Amino acid sequence: MRLSGSPATFNISKRARRTLCSLEAPARVPASLVLSVAALCLLAPFVVASPPSMDAALEAVDGLPFDDFVDACYRQIMLRDPDTVWSYDLQVDYGLESFEEWTDLSPEAFEETCRLDTELLNLLRTHDWAVLTPEQQLDYDVYEWFLEDRIRLHEFPYWNYVLGPSAYGAQNQGLDLLAILPIESVQDAEDYITRLRGVSAWMDQLIGAFRTREAVGIVPTQLAVDMILSELDDMLPQIPDTSLAGTLGAYVSFVTRVQRIDGLDGTTRRTLLADARDAISTSLIPAYRYLGEYVSTLADYLLEATGRPEGLSGSLRYDSYPGQACAYDIGYLKLLELRQRAMDELGEAFDLKEFHRVILLNGAIPLAVLEGVVDDWLAEKTETD
Repeated sequence: MRLSGSPATFNISKRARRTLCSLEAPARVPASLVLSVAALCLLAPFVVASPPSMDAALEAVDGLPFDDFVDACYRQIMLRDPDTVWSYDLQVDYGLESFEEWTDLSPEAFEETCRLDTELLNLLRTHDWAVLTPEQQLDYDVYEWFLEDRIRLHEFPYWNYVLGPSAYGAQNQGLDLLAILPIESVQDAEDYITRLRGVSAWMDQLIGAFRTREAVGIVPTQLAVDMILSELDDMLPQIPDTSLAGTLGAYVSFVTRVQRIDGLDGTTRRTLLADARDAISTSLIPAYRYLGEYVSTLADYLLEATGRPEGLSGSLRYDSYPGQACAYDIGYLKLLELRQRAMDELGEAFDLKEFHRVILLNGAIPLAVLEGVVDDWLAEKTETD
């Protein structure tokens, strides 16, 4: 079974508003969702941790047996985005010790990632698919598709909406991460505060990415702009930043986690809390107010461009995000097609539960690969019968 290729659909659902507004931090993202990291490779540039060099990454994977090679390749891709490693609670597996810096997804880092993807694909193809076991062949096909899809995305670095409401906005991901970073020692707490102080620089780069897309005509819809402004108004009411800092989830959740540090004396605890509050009031809050100012300029731009005095109605959501609805229907139609094919070939021997097991067995894989899995299952069933 060989891969014919199909577009990727990734879904990253987080709740940044809870980070700012609620008393409880969101639950950790299950590690099983780790493949969604591919969706992050074209988001806006974060700051400032240096990923492993491409030479070091290639040296770490070259010459390995196939199974070790696949694991090592994916590890090198993940290490280029340590924020994602931390968000999936995989820092121990990947040998990360500090979370004080933001991931570097600057244009320069992105260009190196593009080159790395291409070199990893070339190395993958040095392995002879024909001599691999059936399980390894499936791994080969999935990983080849994964890398090919990343490389296809390289041609369109700015053709995506990185600014969006709620779970769809890159501006929320930093807040999501703050809510789940483990704070189990004084050093962890100090790293958290350092990260808070870096929010303003992170937002500068993020808005720079928004402006780059705006320059080539990639701007959110009016519906999205209205939703973002409404969310920012809820997050950041017009009260002094020093007063607001103590009410935000980024601070309240920090207080809760600091109180759980074993052996922490009162003086150190007060110092940490004061430093966190200062970092929020001088970095995080101004950064998000700056974001609100930028989004307001988009509202004026869209009003001038469309002539609409108000945002689009929610009933027109799918006009604004057509790809989301299409993704569901494409998968639905493919599953119906595969089920009908199985029913036609197996006749009375068709077992719906067995078919469902085949569909679900390998998790979320590309539709082209899934079709090959079903074809292999049907061939095996036909030979057995």
